[in-house]
Amino acid sequence: MSGQKTEMRSSWLPHNNNPSGSKAVHAVFTSTIVRFSDEKEMPSFLTVLPESSSRTASAPPKSDTAEKTPEPEPDYTDFFIQANKDLMKTEYHRGISVDTLNRFKVGFIEHWRHPKASSAPESPRLIIPTSEHSYLARDTRASLTDIQKKYSKSKVGKTHIFNIAALETASKPIFIVEGEIDALSIIDVGGEAIGLGSVTMIKSFIRTVTEKKPKQPFIIALDNDKAGIKNITELAESFKKLSCDYCISADFNGHKDANEALVKNKEKFNYQIHSLCDTIIRNYNKKLQDAEM
Repeated sequence: MSGQKTEMRSSWLPHNNNPSGSKAVHAVFTSTIVRFSDEKEMPSFLTVLPESSSRTASAPPKSDTAEKTPEPEPDYTDFFIQANKDLMKTEYHRGISVDTLNRFKVGFIEHWRHPKASSAPESPRLIIPTSEHSYLARDTRASLTDIQKKYSKSKVGKTHIFNIAALETASKPIFIVEGEIDALSIIDVGGEAIGLGSVTMIKSFIRTVTEKKPKQPFIIALDNDKAGIKNITELAESFKKLSCDYCISADFNGHKDANEALVKNKEKFNYQIHSLCDTIIRNYNKKLQDAEM
């Protein structure tokens, strides 16, 4: 990243011992890319209106459609406060501690209906704020029909990147994941993470990175499917152009995403996140030292 770089310290890491069943993750720097392996290389888990011609000096004709002023976005702050008060009415916390959920004002609405679908049936929802004007509503029911599954993760308001403030506040490597619940899972075990909310937000994210110029390395941890690999490549190429330090992470112990890994084995997930960050910090500091020689 451009600008002065300072040494990163790993004193925040609580683990030195590998819990039973976990394997250490190793990293080797290749330029600004780190590839992780576990005994053998693992697969990588990023209008101008035309001038009007006029033959006379008369004023140009008025447009039939006047430019509309965009409507102000609703402010959901009070809604978030009330939902957060009811958080303990559900056990659907996805393995994430109450402290972390409260930190991000996550809440619960037992009888939720999309603000733009007044005739839709009500359903119980975990409410995850992404800005004061937007949120994700996750259906908390254990069993859903195919139709219910289609709307089980409903977004309200314009899509905003979850925890984007980490670009300015983070003191450790930042995981880039797709889902808000995955970002919360990493944060819950002491890591730092940003949830894109949608892969369509990659370009918006890169614009913000260009503007904020964060000092911390990134860990790209998007889904490892065909679409995910394409997005990983896009992020990696963008980070290269911006001279950002980054790596592409291994998968989460064979699980499809961070939250599934957290739910299945929190201790193992905790160790993996800290080991990965510790390795990146050591390699990052070594890179800075080599550059000064």
